[in-house]
Formats: sequence, structure tokens, C-alpha cells
Amino acid sequence: MSATPETVAARKQLVAGIAKAIRSTGEEFQDLAATTGINVAEFTQLSRERVDRYALDRLVEYCEVFGLRVTMSIHGQIEPLSERDDAFRVRAKARSAAAEHTERARLRRELIKAIANNIKASPLKQVALAEELQLSRAVVSNLQNEHADGFKLDKLVELAPKFGLSIEMSAGPASFNVR
Repeated sequence: MSATPETVAARKQLVAGIAKAIRSTGEEFQDLAATTGINVAEFTQLSRERVDRYALDRLVEYCEVFGLRVTMSIHGQIEPLSERDDAFRVRAKARSAAAEHTERARLRRELIKAIANNIKASPLKQVALAEELQLSRAVVSNLQNEHADGFKLDKLVELAPKFGLSIEMSAGPASFNVR
């Protein structure tokens, strides 16, 4: 699986948390596979902290299986500039309320919101911004309007630096377990 330095860094951070959780159980991989539904080969790869085979969306799912909370720090965010942006945010929240309620959906919404704010703060129109960043205008439009459905977490982390953002992710024990 190809990846940018940003996605590899995020994957490494999540895999490290998962590997630690696997080791802390003290259980054999066969037992873990039986209780989690994740196959034994996956446990071997995860415990060896192999990141090249996993998308961020999948790693976030594995974090949920082990009761880990994924945190994401977004650096370089620009606050919304106008009341018009608030209207966009209200519509995006309405879409989000109907969207899936998973950890990865939450992370995608957080990241797309930060990207959208930075796009809105740009003095460039969508067409010019898309051309400058070598993206399609449709991609820039979907990001600006916070349409997260078409984007995997890997893609959003890959796009973040183009919009002046840097991302750090980590996985650690959740303060409470909701199952």
C-alpha cells in the first residue's frame, strides 16, 4: 500500500498503540482471534508493528476492538472567517448527525472541518486553489463543503499538508469503555 510520509507517521502511531494493547492482554494470538474476529496473521503483523499493509480506517477499527481511544492533533488550523461559514457548518453538522457514528467517522469529520476552514480562509477561488494544489475543483469543493463521505482517512491525512495542516495521531486507553 503506497503512502505519504504523513500517512506512514499516523499509521506508525496507531500500530504502536495496537501492538502495546495486544502485548498487554498476555493472551495467545489464537485466543485473541477467537474473541475479536481478527485473524491470527493480522495479530502477527500488528504485533511486529508492520504499517505498510494497513489503511488508517482499518487501524482505527482495530483500536476500537481493543478499547483504545484515537486522538488526533491538527496543527495549522485557521478559524472560520464569517457568518456564511457558520451556515456551512450547520449543514455539515446535520449531515454528520445522519452519518455513521464510528471513531473513524469522527476523525474524518474533525479533519475535513479543519481543511474546510483553511480553504475558506484562502484568498483564492476554488478553481485557482485546485490548480495551485494540483487537485480537481470537485475535490476542493467537496472538502470546502465538508462532504467527508468520499474521503478515506488516509486521503485526508495525505491532503492536509497541502492546506497548511500537520496531523499527529495516537492510540491509548480510553477513559471509559462503551461496548
